[in-house]
Amino acid sequence: MTVERAPALVLVVEDQPDTAEMTEVMLTEIDISDVRIAATFLEAEDLLTEEHFDLAILDFNMGEAASWSIAKRLCDEGTQIIVTTTKGALQLPSSCGEASILKKPYSLNDLAALVRL
Repeated sequence: MTVERAPALVLVVEDQPDTAEMTEVMLTEIDISDVRIAATFLEAEDLLTEEHFDLAILDFNMGEAASWSIAKRLCDEGTQIIVTTTKGALQLPSSCGEASILKKPYSLNDLAALVRL
């Protein structure tokens, strides 16, 4: 029997400070306290060279080319991703398979339902 565990280290890539803070608070509410926040894709790239993340919550509306590159890198590394967006449909890299899409604004329950526990 396989027992899934809560993600130990989470990367939040979000350019809106209020949304990033809200997401961090929500993650704490579901017992995930080791969170790194990147306000730009350059910051995210730097963090990805330093650590391996179990989960990444990625704002896909920060620039299509950069979003694609970060999503592909995360998925290629086997990191679970949740993509946040105000848009409807997104085209993600094929290595992301069935990545979760979280429509903004989202609630604690919305986020918690997508985090593999």
